[in-house]
Amino acid sequence: MDDSLASCLDLMRRLPPQKVQQNLDLLIDIVPDLADDILSSVDQPLQVQQDQSGRDYLVSVSSTPPVGVPHLRRSVVSRAGHGGAGVEAGC
Repeated sequence: MDDSLASCLDLMRRLPPQKVQQNLDLLIDIVPDLADDILSSVDQPLQVQQDQSGRDYLVSVSSTPPVGVPHLRRSVVSRAGHGGAGVEAGC
């Protein structure tokens, strides 16, 4: 592993996990050539977004909305923010 990447990952381990997205953005601004390696090595929380009908669903930072994909549309978060208790497993 490259020393720069190892240093970046070590820094991310020492920063507060509540600000992982903000810290990743700042770190990638500092070393943009390591962006792919950093993003593939650091776990990122899922985000809640809404589809066109107003239903909530979970997405990773790099994914796109499941518009027009019926089997993904069924995996909707019915109650966002309740620790995943409202996830429907319709697949």
